[in-house]
Amino acid sequence: MKKKILIVVGITILFLGTCIIQSVAIDNVKKSSSPISSGNTLYVGGSGEGNYTSIQDAIDNASEGDTVFVYDDISPYYEYIVVHKSINLIGEDKNTTIIDGSESGIGITVNTGWVTISSFTIQNCSSGILIGSDYNIISDNFIKNNEFGIDILYTGKNTIKNNFFANNAWGISVWDSDDIIIEHNYIFSNVEGVELKDSRNSNITNNLIFENDENGVKIWTHSRDSKNNLVKCNNISNNRCGISVTDSYYVTIENNNIYHNNQTGLSLAWSRGCTISKNNLIENSRNAYFRNIFSTYRKNKWDNNYWSDYKGIFGFPKIIRGKLYFLPSFALDWHPAKEPYDMKV
Repeated sequence: MKKKILIVVGITILFLGTCIIQSVAIDNVKKSSSPISSGNTLYVGGSGEGNYTSIQDAIDNASEGDTVFVYDDISPYYEYIVVHKSINLIGEDKNTTIIDGSESGIGITVNTGWVTISSFTIQNCSSGILIGSDYNIISDNFIKNNEFGIDILYTGKNTIKNNFFANNAWGISVWDSDDIIIEHNYIFSNVEGVELKDSRNSNITNNLIFENDENGVKIWTHSRDSKNNLVKCNNISNNRCGISVTDSYYVTIENNNIYHNNQTGLSLAWSRGCTISKNNLIENSRNAYFRNIFSTYRKNKWDNNYWSDYKGIFGFPKIIRGKLYFLPSFALDWHPAKEPYDMKV
């Protein structure tokens, strides 16, 4: 990735100050304390008798409901891990418990449901985490320098929360999957931040999304309609495009800060039934733009947004310039807000 950031430590301190994350006490022997679990705990690394040296060996010997707890003293782990049981996979410390894909392999493949993965750095992989099953939770990880940070394929009801994504080609990629929750993540210095393709009923909420080369959030249709997705209460800044919605339906975009040097704050193309309301659109090179065809023209609702470039008299609509086919056209925000909304993400 062309962007190498030097602000991770500062952001980490801020993030940890705003998120409540359970911690695990580790003693000098690295054995006596363990995460709360309904099953047994298997240990990788550390100095305890019977501890494993391979994460995969521990998973293979675990039972459903067990916890595999990975110490950092023999990190990095150069493994391609397959989780094929419903377990908790937990690292000692996300900054020092490292899974490294050696620039080519998939760090962790999850092919069964009800898996929890937390407290790892996952780096240098084709996919940091590849999810092909339902009802999994990925939380409190640092996922960096991968092609795909997290890649979700043909699944439903997965939750991605409280993670850092940096210097990936795609931070989070969701393809043909439904009911995905993406919340409270830091997503920065990737090429694409979050991408939903052919996906439905998913929520992207309360994330900080900034300095991505292309789109902060991209929602689009390839072969199966993307629809009924929600983008709410995010801070989105310094991307080429803050939010891009293409050929999608019934997308709700509300209560977002879309601000500060996105080349385009919000782009809406060939989409219908979308609602764009109560967002702050502030100091982007172009706050919003649309492109539509006659069948979808004026079937999207823009209302109650704050526009830093609104030059009209309040009580009159804000004009949003775009194109109808290739002809100049316009849409209207009928009730532009007088003041920016006070949004805390």
